[in-house]
Amino acid sequence: MEMDRVKYRWTHRWSKTYQQTIFYNTFTPKPPFHLNLTFFKGEIHGLFSRRMVEYIVESDVSRSYLEWCWDSGHPSEHYWNTLNYNKQLAAPGGYDGEYLSLSFSVFTFLVINLTGHSGWLCGVTVRGRWTYDQ
Repeated sequence: MEMDRVKYRWTHRWSKTYQQTIFYNTFTPKPPFHLNLTFFKGEIHGLFSRRMVEYIVESDVSRSYLEWCWDSGHPSEHYWNTLNYNKQLAAPGGYDGEYLSLSFSVFTFLVINLTGHSGWLCGVTVRGRWTYDQ
């Protein structure tokens, strides 16, 4: 999967308009990582085995990949997943099954309760079950 987030260098600047730091693509090509990895994008959080965490912290591959990710777009969305799903890395505790692209449907509902309070209720369906945050 070719993602713009790993093809180009990204940087940030202060926005006077929005009064916050803006992260943006420079469209400067980024040199490829020295290993031929398939990039996987996913959640920024993960639950890993102790062996996988030791691999992430101690492995030369994971360290060099982290340095390479430094100026990529949102590395937290692809760093863990790329290390976890690439079978050629043979990460202990990494995922070794078939990679399935799950379809996630995101729903946003406007909620108006009996007290007149209104707000947005956002949720995601995963495998037919709807979960939400209030």
